[in-house]
Amino acid sequence: MDFGRYSSAQIEGEVIDGKTGEPLSGTVVSIDKLKLAASTDTDGKFNMVVPVGDHELAIRFYGYEESLSKIKVYGKGSLKLELFERSINLDEVIVRAEMAQNNVLRNQMSVVRIDAKAIKELPVSMGEKDIIKSVTLMPGVQSVGEFGTGFNVRGGSADQNLVLMEDVPVFNPSHVFGLISIVNPDEVSGVTLLKAGIPARYGERASSVLDIKLGGNQPEKFTGKGGIGLTSSRLSLKVPLFKKKVVFSLGGRSSYSDWLLQRLPDIDLRNSSARFYDLNSMLIISPNSSNRISLLVT
Repeated sequence: MDFGRYSSAQIEGEVIDGKTGEPLSGTVVSIDKLKLAASTDTDGKFNMVVPVGDHELAIRFYGYEESLSKIKVYGKGSLKLELFERSINLDEVIVRAEMAQNNVLRNQMSVVRIDAKAIKELPVSMGEKDIIKSVTLMPGVQSVGEFGTGFNVRGGSADQNLVLMEDVPVFNPSHVFGLISIVNPDEVSGVTLLKAGIPARYGERASSVLDIKLGGNQPEKFTGKGGIGLTSSRLSLKVPLFKKKVVFSLGGRSSYSDWLLQRLPDIDLRNSSARFYDLNSMLIISPNSSNRISLLVT
C-alpha cells in the first residue's frame, strides 16, 4: 500500500510507567507545533489524527519526566510510550519553635478558675453574690432549677459533684432548701471547678469538683467589710497578728426573713420560719512564703 497518497493518518498508543508497567491515565500527548493534543484513558491509551510527515511528540504527566519522541507518520500505526518518575530535590527546611514548656500553660483541661478579682464582678442574686449559682454561668454547667443552688455538669446529677471548702467536703452547700448557698462571698479568695480529668485525690465523684478557698490575701492592717441584701446581712473582719505572720478572719451572715414573715397578714405565714445564719472563722499561720497552716471553724 502506498501510504504517500494519504494526507493524514490516525495514530494510536499506550503510555505506561517505565518502571512498573502500569498504565498512566490522564497523560497528555501533544504535537505542540500543530497545537494537537490528546489525553490517555483509564487504560493509558490514546488516539489522534495527525498529518503525514515528521513530528515531535511530547508526553507529559504530573510527577513524571517529560518525554519528547520524534516520529515519522506514513499511515495508521500504534505506539508504546514510557514515562519515568521525576525526582525533585527540595531545599533544606529548618523549623524553629519555642520549647514545649513555654507553649503549654497547664496540662489539665476543663478547669475553670475564679480569682478574688473576678468574684467582685459576679452577678448578684437575692441582693448578694452567690458563688455556687455563679458557677452555672460556666460552659457545660446547668442549674438544677430556678430556686436551687445545685448544679449539673455535662449531663451528670447534682449528687455527683464534690463541693470542698478549704479541702473539707460540704454535703449540703445551701440554706433554705437550696435558695441561698452557705458560702459568704466576702470570705472567698478563689474558686476552682474541675469538669473532667479529676485527680485521684478527690475520690470517685463522676461529674465535677468545686474547690472553694477562703481567707485570701493577708492584710497589713485590720480590715472589715459588710453588706445588706434582700434576705440577709453579712460582715467580714480580718485581723493581722504577730508581724503579719498570723491572720484571724471572721465572717458571718444572718437573715431577717422571720422579721418580715411576722408582719404578713396571713397567720400561717406569720407562724412559719425561714431563718438562717452561717459563721466562718479562720486562723491562718504563715511561717514563711512557701508554707501556710489554716484552722477553719464553720
